[in-house]
Amino acid sequence: NSFFELNLTNNSLVSTQAVAVGATLTLTLSRTSVSESAGANALTATVARNGSTALPLLINLASATGTNVSLPANVTIPAGQHSAVFPVGVTDQFIAGGSFAETLSATAAGFPTATAPLTILYDDVAVLTLTLNTNAIPEDAASGVAMGTITRNANLGQLWMVTLTSDL
Repeated sequence: NSFFELNLTNNSLVSTQAVAVGATLTLTLSRTSVSESAGANALTATVARNGSTALPLLINLASATGTNVSLPANVTIPAGQHSAVFPVGVTDQFIAGGSFAETLSATAAGFPTATAPLTILYDDVAVLTLTLNTNAIPEDAASGVAMGTITRNANLGQLWMVTLTSDL
């Protein structure tokens, strides 16, 4: 029988001198991808610290865009605790198809920033909408009396050809 180690990075050794372990924050999400329609309590996040728990620790929270998720501005890890849990909501942008990569971050005095990626899945049906500036057009109206605006919620980075026809 042969014995070999698949992962050499998980080995430990004993040092004759003190080893200083730096302050660390970690930020983990209960899910790494979520539908944009998941709502206010789409997932939970946990922020954890190492080191002393003698005092409470104020953690500032943010998202990279500030528009795709809702989360508290800050959370406190209580004294005697290593972590705190908080809700993360997702804002429905009413965009069809594809996904968006968001990043959440946690910062605290004396700790490096912790980040966690979140993929938001756009789940709306593609829609073209025609809005007219009036709800009635006389049959003998001159050309240009009515103006229309076409909007869409999908493939915003690509050109679309739209053909309009009238039965008048």
